[in-house]
Amino acid sequence: MTSPRALTAKQQEWISHLEQAQQQKLTLREYAHRASIKAATLYAARKWLNEKTSRGASVPVSFAEARVVGDGPLESCVLHLAPGIRLQMAALPSPQWLATLCAQWERRS
Repeated sequence: MTSPRALTAKQQEWISHLEQAQQQKLTLREYAHRASIKAATLYAARKWLNEKTSRGASVPVSFAEARVVGDGPLESCVLHLAPGIRLQMAALPSPQWLATLCAQWERRS
């Protein structure tokens, strides 16, 4: 199997904008206005990403270290899988469940 072609810096930049809009719970138009960029460009970037992922093309996956702060139980856990795709859970899943999720996610790429 050949390795997927890497995203360009510009594509990564637009994906970052899409993720930030989602994280801030803003519409693309609202985010574009706040970021002083054209809303039409954000919509085009979202369309490109949706087309790319729906055709089974690979979008890079990255992991970030998470640290639990405090002594109490976690109130919730949110996994951001891709722009527009997130899982919100009441508790931190087991490492085995996360490994299974990662394997299944990799298979769809």
